[in-house]
Amino acid sequence: MKIITLFFAIFLLFACSDQGATIEKNFLDDKTISVSKKIKQITESDYLKQLGCSELEIIWIQKYYQSRAFKPLFSNDSTMNERGIKLFEQLEQSLYYGVPQKRILKIKKELHSLEKEVLLSANFAVLLEDLNRGSFSFELKNLRKEHL
Repeated sequence: MKIITLFFAIFLLFACSDQGATIEKNFLDDKTISVSKKIKQITESDYLKQLGCSELEIIWIQKYYQSRAFKPLFSNDSTMNERGIKLFEQLEQSLYYGVPQKRILKIKKELHSLEKEVLLSANFAVLLEDLNRGSFSFELKNLRKEHL
């Protein structure tokens, strides 16, 4: 009896452990949900954290898409548009513009086009900010941590 109780206690312990909340992504393939609603859901803090965004990037992304009424700029519901594809290609060569790759959010190929849209927007903002202000802090003698 003690073995069974011990087994269930161990099972309960592992069943209740925090394995890192995963976001359900099945809404992205639902054609009945508008693109704006999908982007609104993607721009929630927990979702953006799972995509690898920092707190500053999350705040910027949320403000940016709120100002655009959550309308996409670089994609539609299922694919990247020509503007998005060209920007993605340019960001892969960000060092050409003097912006190190580690300043750019990694965009995985398996992501949905709307997830790529949000990350592309943040990366484009970083690129523009670094071109405007520079990515190197001469006072601290290292890369700027704050951006956007």
